[in-house]
Amino acid sequence: MQIILGGAYQGKLAYALKLSGCNETEVFHGQSDDLSVMAQFRIIDQLQEVIRRLMEEGKDPTATLVHMIEESAEQILICNEVGCGVVPLDVSDRAFREQVGRTMCVLTKYAWRVDRVIAGIGVQIK
Repeated sequence: MQIILGGAYQGKLAYALKLSGCNETEVFHGQSDDLSVMAQFRIIDQLQEVIRRLMEEGKDPTATLVHMIEESAEQILICNEVGCGVVPLDVSDRAFREQVGRTMCVLTKYAWRVDRVIAGIGVQIK
């Protein structure tokens, strides 16, 4: 599994498509696609939104995602960095932010490659 991290609108998906040779039909969109088919896609974009949706369903995002990647090690996970900036006032927003950070710490242990993308330029950090 590979992970691509970076701020919003920094070119992470384009970087993943170029790196993998995949096309848009192989991309799962975390904000809107059906979670039950997520494991069938090569690239999972907006992983932070997958985590949000799993939290809303009362599921453990870390356990759910670890189980998925153990079944399919060839995926590329793309996640926005959400821990930078002002700490949210809303308790649920803080819980979401913390959950994304904790989940990504676990998932990067499984990844054979981790890249950070800024302004469309990727730097391999693992």
